[in-house]
Amino acid sequence: MNYEEIVAELDQVTKSSEKVAVKVFEKLESALSFTKDKESSDLILEVMNMIQEEDIFRQKIERVINSICEAQDIDVTQFNIAPTAKHISGDNYDEMSQEDIDNMFAANNK
Repeated sequence: MNYEEIVAELDQVTKSSEKVAVKVFEKLESALSFTKDKESSDLILEVMNMIQEEDIFRQKIERVINSICEAQDIDVTQFNIAPTAKHISGDNYDEMSQEDIDNMFAANNK
């Protein structure tokens, strides 16, 4: 598998993940509007927060895609990923280091 194929596969994963997350989030918002008791409302809000955290992981994958494209001179515009996906303002999660990305490339070359 070459780098462009890896990027294309990661791109499909992020797009599918985003579509599913949006649908689930919409259903939860709908359920929340009908929920009267606090315990159920709290549970729905907790699940919604988990979906938002999953979205941060999707954005991290987009940053990896941007890094691979940059390192391998792949035209990132064919994947319709925002250039800002390299870094998300306010993201307090661990970022992939250049060493992590290099190790990922090395593992692919084996």
